[in-house]
Amino acid sequence: MAKQKLNKVKELPGGSDNVASFTVELEKASSLPSGDPKRSAWSQDNISEKDVIKYPVSLGALMDAAVMNPYHARCLRFKSTAVIGSGYTLANGSEDKQKLGAVRAVLTDDALSAFGADYYQFGNAYLECETNAKGIVVKLHHVRAASLWKTKTAWVQRVVEDEGLTPGTGKFNQIEKKKILHRALYTPLSDHYGLPEYIAALLPIMLSYEADDFHRKYYSNGANAGFIIKITGLKSISEADRKEIKNQLESTKGPGNFRSLVMAFGGKDVEVEVIGVAKEGTIRDDYTGIKTTSRESILTSHGLPPRLMSIILDSKSGAISGQVDEEMRLFNIAFVEPEQLALESFLNPLLPYPIKFKPFLLSRSDATPEPEPGEADK
Repeated sequence: MAKQKLNKVKELPGGSDNVASFTVELEKASSLPSGDPKRSAWSQDNISEKDVIKYPVSLGALMDAAVMNPYHARCLRFKSTAVIGSGYTLANGSEDKQKLGAVRAVLTDDALSAFGADYYQFGNAYLECETNAKGIVVKLHHVRAASLWKTKTAWVQRVVEDEGLTPGTGKFNQIEKKKILHRALYTPLSDHYGLPEYIAALLPIMLSYEADDFHRKYYSNGANAGFIIKITGLKSISEADRKEIKNQLESTKGPGNFRSLVMAFGGKDVEVEVIGVAKEGTIRDDYTGIKTTSRESILTSHGLPPRLMSIILDSKSGAISGQVDEEMRLFNIAFVEPEQLALESFLNPLLPYPIKFKPFLLSRSDATPEPEPGEADK
């Protein structure tokens, strides 16, 4: 890939300002305690000085969302695994090892897996095509969807090679337009890129994360409802005693909280009254309700049956026993088979032999039955 210096020109049109501004705000609001600080380096805010067409949604927001919610992360991985995880045969059903080896020499299993994961996370997936002198494809290289932008005449790829680089920095490669094969999930919000199906669930994902983060910080801090200490019948109190009472009260917060405090004053009519500022309790945010509704929104945006995500529904949620196989069958018909056909039509013109993805395993009854003991000898 030839490296060329890019000149700064006016920004090209593309995407929706409303969607972009919404997701940029979402990205800026997120603060992941265990995340990768370089994730923000892939935000389109940091590439605005390049001659690129921006994505309709901030890439940083989509990357953050993938680690904010366990259901969302599981859905992304499950969809990719369901489509390509069972492997593939030749289009005629043959398992010819030599021909399948020729296919894998062009597109490795790792590259195919990464290509599928990018597609469901970003709504865009890229392969860089390497050809011989005759124009025949000899290798398909996976290119990270979070590192590629389209320009008027080519593609721009950011390459971060040094772990010490700060977010928003890195080397830029320019790749010929014809070398990049782009699979995009159609959206009317952009003529250049796709959008993932779960885009409408970004707010529920963020809400669920913020609820978790708030409760984690609350219990870590040992916060208690505020109160006022009212002392009557005492003519005066020394500054040292005042500071000591304040220090003792402040020490009731944090690890080892809920301590008892004894105060004794000289005088017959001295009274100490504790007035609660927040008598209604510690947290009134309906944590369980938030988690439940956000979970349902996330699963709905992905179109996955809840039980495939290890969610056990009660009767109030419409759960009916004995229908797991039917749910999986409908998921296979409505999602897996169409996705496999679309992916085959995208890849087969590029491969030395056309392939066909194996069907998603619905249940043990759909698997090839194992022979009874002694039956193989007959």
